[in-house]
Amino acid sequence: MLLFSLSDLRSRQFTSPENVFDRVGRKIGKTVSNVCRVSGLTEGKTGGITMNTAKDYASVRTVIEGYIRGSFTADTALLRRCFHPDALMSGFYCGDLEIGSPQPFYDQLESEPSAERSGEAYQAEISFIHIAGRMASAGLVEANLLGADYVNHFQLLKIEEDWRIISKVYVDAF
Repeated sequence: MLLFSLSDLRSRQFTSPENVFDRVGRKIGKTVSNVCRVSGLTEGKTGGITMNTAKDYASVRTVIEGYIRGSFTADTALLRRCFHPDALMSGFYCGDLEIGSPQPFYDQLESEPSAERSGEAYQAEISFIHIAGRMASAGLVEANLLGADYVNHFQLLKIEEDWRIISKVYVDAF
């Protein structure tokens, strides 16, 4: 379903979140509150989008920082706590498409000296965190993990009260 036409985007009429939601609602013939209700993003009597708290952002950041720490130290137990048991990990490594679970990543970390032990100059920086209700996305740029640099996008869900990575998509920058 196309929600925005190219002319909408070119006209730069989206100046505030309220305007975006109003226009989306008009495009699909529903009010903003109905669009939000269908998405499960309502809170209280207002029918408005759930405002994520600083605690949510801190919690998502903590999960991604756990991923960073686990990757640096090859602590696969920590990494398993960051990922949902049914998580997917897919991307491109040396130009080859890899689709599957995080298990091959855990296996590789366990089979080689960690970046911490080997003295690799591993670096990682969180590039963004976006949260919408119980769904979040985060970006991470890594340098020198297992001899390669990566750009990663994570998708997380808040399951009960815990944020967990359900998907990681990556590309190496070789």
